Amino acid sequence: MTSPALIFSKAHQFLQEHLGLNYQKYATSTLWMMSERVLRLGINLFVSVWVARYLGPERFGSLHFTLSYVDLFGAIALMGLDQIIVRELVKQPHQKERILASAFMVKCAGALSAWLLMALTWPWLNTTPAEELMVLWLAGGVVFQIFGVFDFHFQATVKAQYIAWVQMSQTVIGSAVKIYLLLIQAELPWFAMVYAMENALQALLLYLFHYRVFGQVRLLKGKLSLGLELLRDSWPLMLSGVSQMIYLRVDQVMLQQMVGAEATGHYAAATRISQAWYFFPVIICNVVFPNIVKSRVVESVMLYNKRIINLFSLMIWSGITVSVAVSLVSVFMIELLYGVAYKESAAILQVHIFAGIFVALGIAINKKDVCEAKEMNIMIRYLIGLVLNVVLNVFLIQKYGGWGAALATLFSNVAFAYVSLLFIKGGRENFMLATRSLVPVHLLRK
Repeated sequence: MTSPALIFSKAHQFLQEHLGLNYQKYATSTLWMMSERVLRLGINLFVSVWVARYLGPERFGSLHFTLSYVDLFGAIALMGLDQIIVRELVKQPHQKERILASAFMVKCAGALSAWLLMALTWPWLNTTPAEELMVLWLAGGVVFQIFGVFDFHFQATVKAQYIAWVQMSQTVIGSAVKIYLLLIQAELPWFAMVYAMENALQALLLYLFHYRVFGQVRLLKGKLSLGLELLRDSWPLMLSGVSQMIYLRVDQVMLQQMVGAEATGHYAAATRISQAWYFFPVIICNVVFPNIVKSRVVESVMLYNKRIINLFSLMIWSGITVSVAVSLVSVFMIELLYGVAYKESAAILQVHIFAGIFVALGIAINKKDVCEAKEMNIMIRYLIGLVLNVVLNVFLIQKYGGWGAALATLFSNVAFAYVSLLFIKGGRENFMLATRSLVPVHLLRK
């Protein structure tokens, strides 16, 4: 057996034995999503490095400041519905149109709320005319997030290949436009325009693929009562998502306002690398989620807990492996990719990369809480992480700049994913499971 084939076989065997994924259905879905993300990661990293070299730390920092600012409010448009909709579609597949249409209605309200909050807060920031134009374009792209309801349906029916095709098409076309802008030496705001265009393209492709696979869905036939019911279940996740996005992006906004665009550029270059591997825990947990729900509902608690521990262990040890490896080669990696102009990013990367361990664990714990209808716990943990992150940023950015922001991110993620479990009702069970998961997966009994 060839080496790639052997790796493929071992990966499928692992997914089946430790996470209970059906070979033909769930494991194949994982392979589709993983392959697509790895390819997209390579393309995005290549183009992002080229853009960073062309713009330089200051203009690159200005671009990422506007992206981070819009992301802070764009999370509201998601309304925390993704996991709730997947759960409901798995439970009630015969009600798919009613669920999707009602979710679409709720997300429209979320997009309008995001626009309003951006309009109210932007005048209070210290910005340039170019940044104002970029935020205007990026805010327009937020509306297209409402078509993510089709993505949820593909997840619930384990048809990840369609999500992969959409996202790959979006990446290839968006990257081609960015390369064109680089070749003609375009001004900074045009690069922000591409991100808005990518959102529109993704929405169009999701609609077309969904129409081809499932047929017409009457999105304007949503029921207010069901929308309110979904919102009742999802509002803790919505607040969690907003809190998560704030403490993922607020560091760049605060760096821009407290230190300047150049510091933000160095920080953004480091985080582009440290966050690149986050696709792995997201994909694994998304594909596992329907099976985890099934094992708890129709199988046994013992099997459910075993799969949860194995999932936690996979998240922790994959994070440790990536963090140690990247930290050891961070200086070489930054200089190779970005050049000596970004040499300050290496120290930031050495710290920021270790936050990924707890990001991965947190994603898995979130899935478990959703499965057990404990969405409130997710919200509380995110709020704890958010408050700690903002407070630490205030003090550490003033003293250490971007390196201090990386420290704040690391400490707040430890609090969010692990320490906070001790102070939440029902959280100690997850704390104990996470602690037990420090034993590598392959040492656990089958």
